[in-house]
Amino acid sequence: MSDESDFSYFRVRLPNDLKALIEEASYASKRSMNAEVISRLEASFAQDQESADDKETIAEHEERIRELEFDMRRILDRIEHEIRG
Repeated sequence: MSDESDFSYFRVRLPNDLKALIEEASYASKRSMNAEVISRLEASFAQDQESADDKETIAEHEERIRELEFDMRRILDRIEHEIRG
């Protein structure tokens, strides 16, 4: 189990409807409300990181597509040049 010094206390005001959702979710997952909030925050930050990683991967693929399109145009130009003589 984690040492108490691994944690910080943080008070937060929540809208009543959000608190009720957390209570329901914690009951369904058999966790304390605190554990539910921590789990959901960790998942949210992990998703943010995955989104950032996905954006980087997409940018890399887009760059590769541009390179391939350029190569394809060069090849087609060569073929057209050879056909025309």
